[in-house]
Amino acid sequence: MKRKITIGAVSLILLIVFAYWSLGLLVESEKFQKWMQTEVVQRTGYELNIGHLSLRPWLQLVATEIKISKPGELLLQIDKASLTINPIDLFSKRITRLSLERPVVGILTKDLFRTSKKRSTGFVIPSIRFLEVQDGEVVL
Repeated sequence: MKRKITIGAVSLILLIVFAYWSLGLLVESEKFQKWMQTEVVQRTGYELNIGHLSLRPWLQLVATEIKISKPGELLLQIDKASLTINPIDLFSKRITRLSLERPVVGILTKDLFRTSKKRSTGFVIPSIRFLEVQDGEVVL
């Protein structure tokens, strides 16, 4: 009986490690990054460019050289962003931790008070439990 429990526990651990490794390969694939970029364009109308995307232990998604822009106008540029997700928080649409290194936020004053006539596309912005910004900058 004790041997069956040990074999079951080891098998479960190996299965979890394999699943996490597979998820990491998926996130780092070029196909996934292109899919994510097209989803952002379709849902928001903004263009997204990411230099490198990787998955680190304990569900931490790390992206470098991020640029979000409209045609001809840079809205957000981030050297490095780390997003930590807790599986339980996914159900409540919550991000556990978001860390931004050297973000530059461009605020377009001409669009600041303009109301949008677009209908909602069903995109829900999740809440963030902990936000950390290092060396941030706002450009008007």
